[in-house]
Amino acid sequence: MSSRCCSAWFLMPALLALSGWFEAPAAQPGLKREIVDLAKARKKMAGILAKMPDYTCLETITRTERSTAKGRLNLVDLLHLEVTQAGDRELYSQSGGQSFQEKVTDLVGNGLISTGQFTLTARAVFLSPATQIQYAGEELLKSRRALKYNFIISPISGGWTLNFGAHTATVGSSGSFWADAESLDVMRLEKRADDLPPDLTFSQVNTSIDYGRVQIGPASALLPQSAEVVLGREDGELYVNHVEFSQCREYRASSSIRFGDAAEARIEEVTLPANLEISLILEQPVDSESNLAGDLVMARVEAEVKAKGQVLVPRGALVHGRIRQLEGVAGPKPHFVIALEFSEIEFGNKRAIFAAQLQRVEGASPMGRIEVLRSAELPGVGTFTMDGPRVRLESGLKLRWRTIDLKR
Repeated sequence: MSSRCCSAWFLMPALLALSGWFEAPAAQPGLKREIVDLAKARKKMAGILAKMPDYTCLETITRTERSTAKGRLNLVDLLHLEVTQAGDRELYSQSGGQSFQEKVTDLVGNGLISTGQFTLTARAVFLSPATQIQYAGEELLKSRRALKYNFIISPISGGWTLNFGAHTATVGSSGSFWADAESLDVMRLEKRADDLPPDLTFSQVNTSIDYGRVQIGPASALLPQSAEVVLGREDGELYVNHVEFSQCREYRASSSIRFGDAAEARIEEVTLPANLEISLILEQPVDSESNLAGDLVMARVEAEVKAKGQVLVPRGALVHGRIRQLEGVAGPKPHFVIALEFSEIEFGNKRAIFAAQLQRVEGASPMGRIEVLRSAELPGVGTFTMDGPRVRLESGLKLRWRTIDLKR
């Protein structure tokens, strides 16, 4: 089985494209434990990548750049795109759009835009028999035991083809990935281009991707959660795309969805206008001693959501979510960073993407002081901190949100 893998950088009017051909390996018995674990992790990742065309996620892309080596990174813009996979391609759409296309530059205009972080970078590493992988020991990553592996991909068997203006070159790549020591889920992947030719004037081309578990219907999927891609020039110019993946759901050409064990049914897609206040009540507690990132959470709408006298969302509507982050920070003042991601509101035969920003958290006697991180720009993700060595959010906790326009 073979598939074409490519990811692309676009710096208008120049284009940097990365491509290669890859094939899935077979695990061999009788090897050392770390090699057996590697074979299992690659097989697991291959199964996940095979399912990726069934999913679509919202990409929130923050683009920053600097013009000189001594300059500061400046914000260029914030983009929201839908991404999915079809065959050997990643396809993109405007948020809420129904038509996907491969040429992402038509959607975002000028500036640096990175693609490939949804699936194609992982395909290059995990589905290629030409990828050389070496065990590099055990590390602690995000408070979890992780197995680290280093890899090399030669330019002959699976290199990146880099194009910049009239210059083209195929280079190799190298990097590392970390797999959870217990589940063998890939947690992080870092990849860089090697031996960059001088005529391309690049000093670095790097990609870093973090993965997390997402519950989509009855299934749990390991999907990219965030990524950072960096393009550096020899003259000191630096371009950085920080990507967050959220609102991941089942992709269908027609509007249908499955929640839990409920039978598949026709669903009417609803778009909520911006600046609506929505209060959610947490349905079950979240405890750092019993919960992990990726666990499901549910909430219900506290009161009717109205606009111009019309009820858009009824009281009691179910809101589907998950724990996106639950991470302790040690030190003189230990605290936790908690991120709850709510993706969809379900009521009757209707569904709406939960595109909103968290304003405040109230009630239910939390164990410590809660501070909402206002800088978070990720739709549907509420990030806040709580003091103390343990965190417990009680059922009944109220989360106040305000809807936003993803097309702005």
